[in-house]
Amino acid sequence: MAIIQNINELKERINIVSKWDHRDLYNNVIDYLKSSDAMHVYVLRGLRRTGKTTIALQALISEEAKKLGKAAIMQVEDGDRISLLKKDIKELYNNGVRVLLIDEATKAVDFTNGSAVLPDIFSGMGMKIILTGTDSLKFYFANGNGLFDRVYEGRTTYIPFKEWKKIIKLGDLDTYIEYGGTLCHEYTEKDKVDCFSFANSTKTYEYIDSAIAQNIQYSLETESGRRSFHDLFKLYYDGLLTGIINRIVERENHYIILETVQRKFFPKDLEDGINNIAKDTWRNIPYETFNKINIEKLINNLMKSLAITNDKTLHEVTDEQMQRLKKYLYDLDLFVPDKTYVISPQYNSDPICIEDKDCNICVQPGLRYNHAKTLINTLTNDTFIQSGKLTQQ
Repeated sequence: MAIIQNINELKERINIVSKWDHRDLYNNVIDYLKSSDAMHVYVLRGLRRTGKTTIALQALISEEAKKLGKAAIMQVEDGDRISLLKKDIKELYNNGVRVLLIDEATKAVDFTNGSAVLPDIFSGMGMKIILTGTDSLKFYFANGNGLFDRVYEGRTTYIPFKEWKKIIKLGDLDTYIEYGGTLCHEYTEKDKVDCFSFANSTKTYEYIDSAIAQNIQYSLETESGRRSFHDLFKLYYDGLLTGIINRIVERENHYIILETVQRKFFPKDLEDGINNIAKDTWRNIPYETFNKINIEKLINNLMKSLAITNDKTLHEVTDEQMQRLKKYLYDLDLFVPDKTYVISPQYNSDPICIEDKDCNICVQPGLRYNHAKTLINTLTNDTFIQSGKLTQQ
């Protein structure tokens, strides 16, 4: 049963969010409220802790919202149906509500196909409807079905440094690289671990599992059951999906190839790191020294830290499975396409693209940083490196 509250009933929460700086997307929501459009709803979608509900609440208490009439919030619960919420929305309209936030809208089991009623009927009646939800993939599915072309969309997952620093008052570039990707309005230097989602490997794994892997799984489960999984069902059923997603995240900042998940796991960063150190003749480290590094132990520790399974029974991931999973990660806005460039020796020349294919950049800097930190910790905690000359060098 959805929980419905008038905006005036949330004075304590409103008092808090009103003091926070706005994300840039706030202006887009205000433009929607100011417009005479009577055919669209506004969707704020993105991964957890990226400011969706905060933006919506700040819009609901804006002067533009007050000019339209009363504002209310509808908190959708698991098992709710849009078809059954229509009566509640109609009652809100009759009571003067003209701005409605439907929070966690994607929890409605019939959201994908049933959401069409929101722009078709209630927007047409003069209501401004803002939808939020952590299930970003389900919003994507709805855009191809119920909502179609009747939705304005704001994506919150990517938080550029300039915007992040405006909100995280004490955040500098180093903090952004290490923890960036999610927001923490009450940030202080003393509570980084409690505040940021990528503060350590445990929290990072929990975030990937709940905000990304389970996000995908939940969207597929609630669409049409097993059929919606297509060729990913066996990976999901065998409990391999989270590990595969983790592995893709570890590599996707450069490129993604089928071999990444088919071969025995050996992170490219570790391989390159050892080879690069070995090639640096100025370090005076005999090459045979590297033969003493317990690579198997390093790999096992790293795999354990990243929750990656790897044994003789590891399922092969087909090209079709990889492409579908990669597409879902793009739909979640976790990755954006980019190209790899190098600077020419001639200082006055433009950068030269060295890749024919697009590279894929992870938009969560803290996520990538944590994988790198885990890798370094695994290397430095190796028994040989701790006690040998390699550590000294």
